Amino acid sequence: MSSLAIKELDSNNKEKETIALELQLLEESRMLLMQRLEEEPNLRGKEINLSTLSASVDEALGAPLVALQSGLKSLLGDIREMNETNKNFLHHSLEHIQWTVGMMKILEAGSMTYEPSGGVRDEGTTGRVISREL
Repeated sequence: MSSLAIKELDSNNKEKETIALELQLLEESRMLLMQRLEEEPNLRGKEINLSTLSASVDEALGAPLVALQSGLKSLLGDIREMNETNKNFLHHSLEHIQWTVGMMKILEAGSMTYEPSGGVRDEGTTGRVISREL
């Protein structure tokens, strides 16, 4: 690996760690908010989600929540679609790799030929994919 690639990899790892810490802080904040919301009289005993929240607050606050919910659903659909595409890509890549390994095994295995007497002669494994002999 070149030093540029190592620096880029290091930079990406630092960015990933920063994002992970930010996510952890957001999750902690979310949990505290959920605890506070569970104590609200108009939300007791209800499942707390964006639909419930938007219905329990006034229109000025509820409309943005509905818009956020719609945006999140759209993003989740996009993520599912990309995951399906990646799944297909991985499946086809794995099939190609398995086919290539199988072909290499066949090429490496040597061949069986018939002797002049009609018997089968196994020439054994050569260990080479390409032979210099003509």
